[in-house]
Amino acid sequence: MKQSFFLNPQINFYFKGGVIFIIAVLLMIPTAFIKDLIRERQGLKMQVNHEVRDSWGHPQLITGPVMVLPYQKAKTDSKGDTYYVSETYILMPENLDIRTQTENQTRQRSIYEIQLYEATNTIQGHFTFPDEIKTLIQEKIMDPTDFYISLGVSDVTAISGTPSFSLYDQEVPISTGTKVFEKVTKGLSVKELPFKDLDKDIPFAIKLRVKGSEQLAFHPVGKRTQVEINANWPSPGFVGNFTTQEHTITNEGFNARWEVNEFNRNFPGFWKGNSYNFTDQWFGVNLVTPVDDYQKNMRSVKYALLIIGLSFLLFFFFELITGAKMHPIQYVLVGFALVIFYCLLLSLSEQLGFDLAYLISSVATLILILFYCSYILVNKRQVGILGAVMLGLYIYIYIILQMEDYALLVGSIGLFAILSGIMYITRRINYYELKTTE
Repeated sequence: MKQSFFLNPQINFYFKGGVIFIIAVLLMIPTAFIKDLIRERQGLKMQVNHEVRDSWGHPQLITGPVMVLPYQKAKTDSKGDTYYVSETYILMPENLDIRTQTENQTRQRSIYEIQLYEATNTIQGHFTFPDEIKTLIQEKIMDPTDFYISLGVSDVTAISGTPSFSLYDQEVPISTGTKVFEKVTKGLSVKELPFKDLDKDIPFAIKLRVKGSEQLAFHPVGKRTQVEINANWPSPGFVGNFTTQEHTITNEGFNARWEVNEFNRNFPGFWKGNSYNFTDQWFGVNLVTPVDDYQKNMRSVKYALLIIGLSFLLFFFFELITGAKMHPIQYVLVGFALVIFYCLLLSLSEQLGFDLAYLISSVATLILILFYCSYILVNKRQVGILGAVMLGLYIYIYIILQMEDYALLVGSIGLFAILSGIMYITRRINYYELKTTE
């Protein structure tokens, strides 16, 4: 009887190796579909997040407070007639101290969890009029009753409760709206300021509660700005133009402190009109999950070729070394089982979280493949070796997925170790004779 094409080890092993390689490459097509599915589900989650944040609060950027000093400046035209134009000085605080206590909250919408926060801000400091402003006031060019203070809040719809403002420890009514700069158009303002001695410091205090999501940031408008944030979020991301002076991160939350002085920024303590713009000078913290379940799913799919390739390579070496025979269709079935692992992981992680989903999906996949291969690889020792190798691969990839800073390093070392192991195990194979040498 004529020998089967795929069962002739002297002629067709290399051809079969090529077929197995093509099967592994073709299996990247369904893994690409799974990547598209992950992106689609991630997009759906982002849509739900936006819907929740629209009703709760967006990223918050707090500006100020700053004092606005409007006045009418007299000018003369070519005919000698006098007319007046409106001009404005912007005065920054001499000292600005912000203490923020942030409470993170989780909202459930459908199968998704959205991270939100509510921040209680205690803002203190003082203004000091420069000599130029004092001179304009003495010359009656400026009228202090026209002065007002503005506090920028990027999302005023998320202000919680009633803010309070006091000047000289005296409560002053606060109203909505600010018109300091074209780019700082949202916030609060305080008019009819009860000034006392304009030659002395003008202390103020503000209490402001805001709801928000993703980010909380500040502009360093004070000649000396200090901001301290305490939050119950264990994975902060510090962002902006200025780094923290010090910070502490624990599993229960973090504490961070910034200190910025006038020499660290590119705008002065006061100026006329729109001469300067401080909107590009900011700092703060991101309060988001650094690696969410969809990112972990996407990263795990990127290792699909490694899992499939090593599994097929192991089967192929079993054929070379022990004489076990696997038909290409059996490779296809095992490959589909390895691919379905990622679909199972995605669907379960949406319901159970990534860690538990990874455990269930990997165990189920291993049981399925080992049960199937126990009828192909008659030698139980081979089945045990296959199970140990695949289990090691899944554990190794899980460890990499949990890492943020050292994932590339550990991944590179692991791949080198895997290649070294393959080269060591196959060092005695004579590929010209397709049998082990003694």
